[in-house]
Amino acid sequence: MPPIDCQKMLILAEDKRASRHCGFDVVAIIRSLALTGLGKPHGGSTILQQLVRTITGHYEKSLKRKITEILLAYLVAQKVDRSLYPRVYLSVAYYGTGMEGFDKFFAKKGNDSCDEIHLASMAVARLKYPEPAKPNCSKHEKISVREKHLRNIYLNSSNTRIYSYVEAV
Repeated sequence: MPPIDCQKMLILAEDKRASRHCGFDVVAIIRSLALTGLGKPHGGSTILQQLVRTITGHYEKSLKRKITEILLAYLVAQKVDRSLYPRVYLSVAYYGTGMEGFDKFFAKKGNDSCDEIHLASMAVARLKYPEPAKPNCSKHEKISVREKHLRNIYLNSSNTRIYSYVEAV
């Protein structure tokens, strides 16, 4: 099972308003549409939407897929305790080649980390930039920069609302 620090970091990185929406985040969707319209593509999916996408296996870029994802996330949010989403998503997410799910990620990378915050940044960074099969300097640099950024926002965050959301489990 993914440690609490991984779940907290995931929320800080991917879904800061997780405790205040109904499975989809209207503010994030509007921001994503505006930035994408300006030529700066930006994600607007909640953790629950990402979980739905992972479980359904639908990744095509289409309005139909996005609307279906939003509707499914809304329906799941009505029935499932929201404190479960980060744990379940991290358990089934793709972290890179040979790392489908947190257990496989941990088996491959767990010994590389010196503490839970470092491990959390390694895991959550690979959700955005999955590790390729063959070493790639450009991808490695993106992952490394993302890890440092995630550790900084985590260590500088005092958002107890996010933390209590995960610890409600």
